[in-house]
Amino acid sequence: VMDEYGEIVGVVTMDDIMASIFGEIEKPASANDQDMTMTTENSWKVLGSTSISAFNARMQANLDDSFVQTIAGLVLHNLGEMPVIGSQTVLNEWSFTVTEMKDRRITELLVVGSAPVIAPQSSPDQPSADSNDDLDSLSKESE
Repeated sequence: VMDEYGEIVGVVTMDDIMASIFGEIEKPASANDQDMTMTTENSWKVLGSTSISAFNARMQANLDDSFVQTIAGLVLHNLGEMPVIGSQTVLNEWSFTVTEMKDRRITELLVVGSAPVIAPQSSPDQPSADSNDDLDSLSKESE
């Protein structure tokens, strides 16, 4: 895009053109969203290629990523030997079980643990159960 003086002031991308014709187009879910799938209340199917930082962020874990980058690398390092399907290790209260391999590479793990659960807080718009009792007692007093 050029201004009135012939200087380049920007670039129009294909996304810009498509958005102006069809409106904003929703981007597909990132691969990170598919790296971890909850299987039960406290277990997840995790791809071996999942980064430790993504795992830590999603699961509120604190796994060390200073010497390896992926969950598979961390499990392999902790095991200290070539894993087989069913190999298991525990790190920071998280249990990792190898469930799928391709050649010598860990492709999928079952992770069992408990991510902290944050209790829902009542918002100012929604009265708490105690305030409902207070409203009932006030309405009875006014009768």
